[in-house]
Amino acid sequence: MNKDDTLKAFLNLILSHDYSYNYSDDHRAYSRGQDEYKKLQELLEALITEFKYVPETLLADCLATRTEQFTDGLTHRIIRNLFDKYIKEDELPNDVDTGDLLLSTD
Repeated sequence: MNKDDTLKAFLNLILSHDYSYNYSDDHRAYSRGQDEYKKLQELLEALITEFKYVPETLLADCLATRTEQFTDGLTHRIIRNLFDKYIKEDELPNDVDTGDLLLSTD
């Protein structure tokens, strides 16, 4: 998959993912949600390591794109958890710009 297709697939899955799958009594819904979460992890890995997207900027774009659907913040908490491998909590500024996605320049 090329850079644009990978980004598109990732953002589409960010928008459509069932963030409450972990609470489902239906095994099919749980399995589907678990498979989607693994796919999100794989796509994110490719975007950051292969295509050199800046994790902090990509996270900010995801949070701006996907509105929070639960009062306890579950949706955004799960999205942030996806990025734990790439961003240390104390390294993320409070005022991350949610503008266009930035690529590293290496």
